[in-house]
Amino acid sequence: MNFTIRPATKEDYRGICDIFTELDSVHHELLPEVYCETTGPARSEEYIFSIIDNEEAAIFVAESKEEIIGLVHIYIQNTPPIPIVVPQKYSMIDNLIVKREFRHSDAGRILIEKAHEWSLSKGIKQVALVIWEFNRGAIEFYEKLGYSTVNRRMAISLKDELPPEHIKSE
Repeated sequence: MNFTIRPATKEDYRGICDIFTELDSVHHELLPEVYCETTGPARSEEYIFSIIDNEEAAIFVAESKEEIIGLVHIYIQNTPPIPIVVPQKYSMIDNLIVKREFRHSDAGRILIEKAHEWSLSKGIKQVALVIWEFNRGAIEFYEKLGYSTVNRRMAISLKDELPPEHIKSE
């Protein structure tokens, strides 16, 4: 399959939203307690344009026959300013999305390579990302590219009421 990778432009807004719509529907289907169903554009013009205009962020698109088939959104992040953390900048991949029918076309891998290249051009030598545990296919994809788990976020859903032994009397 032939496709090109290039920086997104403001003219790509509709195609970018189409890509995000596919991602959003999967997230809503698998995590309805976290992601709600939406109507209208998947992202506002203001949001997408702010990324495109930001020197410390980028969206790269994969395009085939004038159709956007995938994208990667990456930005530069700083470690928190607390004494125990070594101050450093790193790149964060916020989203990597390839339309379902174009997966296994190498578009995802080449988008990631472009994100790495962009990071190096900014003097950044570490790239991170966050991924939901349910997304086993993506986890395997990233592991094949050399990514490894460095920490884990855990959560619990609490019931609305505390058991009687935890209720304080006044």
